[in-house]
Amino acid sequence: MSFTTDRVRHLRPYPLVAVGLAFLAALAIGLGACEKTGGDVVDSSLIVPYQSRAVVLPDSVDTDSINVGPQRLPDDLLPITIYAESYFTIDLLPANVSAKVISTDGSSTIASAEMVLTGPVHPIWGQMYAAVFSVSIRRTVVGKLQVEFVGNTLGGASSNAIRTAVTILRLNQPPVLSNLQAPDSVALESIQQFLLLQVEARDPNGQNDIRSVYFNSTRPNGTPSSGNPFAMYDDGTNGDLQANDSTYSLMVVLPPSTTPGTYRFDFQAIDRSDSVSNTISSSSGKSETSSMGIPIMPRKLCR
Repeated sequence: MSFTTDRVRHLRPYPLVAVGLAFLAALAIGLGACEKTGGDVVDSSLIVPYQSRAVVLPDSVDTDSINVGPQRLPDDLLPITIYAESYFTIDLLPANVSAKVISTDGSSTIASAEMVLTGPVHPIWGQMYAAVFSVSIRRTVVGKLQVEFVGNTLGGASSNAIRTAVTILRLNQPPVLSNLQAPDSVALESIQQFLLLQVEARDPNGQNDIRSVYFNSTRPNGTPSSGNPFAMYDDGTNGDLQANDSTYSLMVVLPPSTTPGTYRFDFQAIDRSDSVSNTISSSSGKSETSSMGIPIMPRKLCR
């Protein structure tokens, strides 16, 4: 019995030690759970607005469709209006959103605008900001204007930037002449005679792009007429039958003293960009000039 009692006496401390170690382990785990590491701390300066989308309209401009005078000149300063939209996710909206237009060579900012919070929240892109602003460029400019959008918080933090291009083009096309109408010949009389010349002129860029339609006359001896070039009309005057029907006309007066012979008449048109049309002549109506023309017959003498 004494052996058993002594054995129990020796074994009793071990459960107490185990309990103590378990307590210390639990305490250590609890303290470790309460400790915050550097990776758990969120730096508020890293939270910035997120820009999801940006749009500009129009996305391309044909400057040859913009007229600021009767003729398109390289130094023309052309006004262009741009409508802009920018979208931000709604978890953190910027205090302000700005847009700037960067020149085609990227060297400078040529316009800027502050965007205004506008309209309902888009279910995908978020809150919309919009602005309308004007840009002035020279007619010679071609390439891409970059419009850059960025949002800022009150604390000065900036969102991601988005750039969207506005392509500047020059797409002018020259006028086209067709349907020349002229008599085969004219007989001079003791009184003045009339020669009606008509040609159809159309411009792919619109009829307002036509600056003038005209012809040059060559005398029977091969020398140019002193009055060249002769303007033609589509305004209901000077022999034109109907205004603004794209048929240009001129009534030529032939006095009895007109030198008889074959005259050549070469017709052309020019647009606001100084692009010249095809040339058609009084004889064939083809795209080339011709050595033939309209015979002006001498008047018949009474016997």
